[in-house]
Amino acid sequence: MPFITEELWHGMAFNADLPADQGGNSIMFAKWPKPLDADELAYFGILPEDEKTANDKYEAVNLGRGLKSTFNINKRVRFVLKPAQELPAHEIEVLPSSSMPSLSMSMPPSRPLKAPPAPSLR
Repeated sequence: MPFITEELWHGMAFNADLPADQGGNSIMFAKWPKPLDADELAYFGILPEDEKTANDKYEAVNLGRGLKSTFNINKRVRFVLKPAQELPAHEIEVLPSSSMPSLSMSMPPSRPLKAPPAPSLR
């Protein structure tokens, strides 16, 4: 991963305005990230509800991973989620057009889900 991280650091120009010994030449010398303070949040236009949205998305991913782990579901299974309410325009702009169908699971045809056997009533 370090090579990919270094490539992203340079490719996305995070190093562009940093001194050489503080991340300008390599991410290895960059300062450790810190949470944004109130002025920085205001500068970037980040509202408290934006942070809640990000945390909710993170939680949805964790829940999906938990389902796969708990029920030993094949890693190729994809969960497609439909929001409970209309998304704001700026959220829709960043979504791939195929990610808006209703909640579903897609499985490779070679491995259908099987229901567990029913308990006997003896």
